[in-house]
Amino acid sequence: MAKRYKTRRLSIHRNYEIGEVADLIGAHPQTIRGWVVTGTLPVCAANRPILIAGDDLLAFLRNRGNRSRRPLGPNQFYCLRCREARNAAGKMADFEPRSDTGGRLVAICAECEAMVYRTVRFDRLKTVAPDLQVTFGSAAASLDDPANPA
Repeated sequence: MAKRYKTRRLSIHRNYEIGEVADLIGAHPQTIRGWVVTGTLPVCAANRPILIAGDDLLAFLRNRGNRSRRPLGPNQFYCLRCREARNAAGKMADFEPRSDTGGRLVAICAECEAMVYRTVRFDRLKTVAPDLQVTFGSAAASLDDPANPA
């Protein structure tokens, strides 16, 4: 998973040197130089000092964070072993309450049989797992009323 860097103190109307960027976002200067050398982070000019436009830097950091997102569809879990969105084996999942408003679904990956988890709120349970047979505790329950197991 990509590291999340601080972006609140960046100004899109300013140019920054490599050291300034490193201090502002909480990264090592060599990390910034690596992004510049590989060409993933655009620079204003190739001459010294190397200047990075604030709007380019902010766009780069936001795009970098979005790269690692994996949107999940209904009935899907993210399998860490497969590194992909997968369906639950047997269309079954267990619900473990974590708070008053939600908890997590626990299932088995249909491909590699590893345990997969998905955090979900009670009010979204029916849209996240419409076709799954969800068990609450030891008894099967209706998705219409998760507080009242059948």
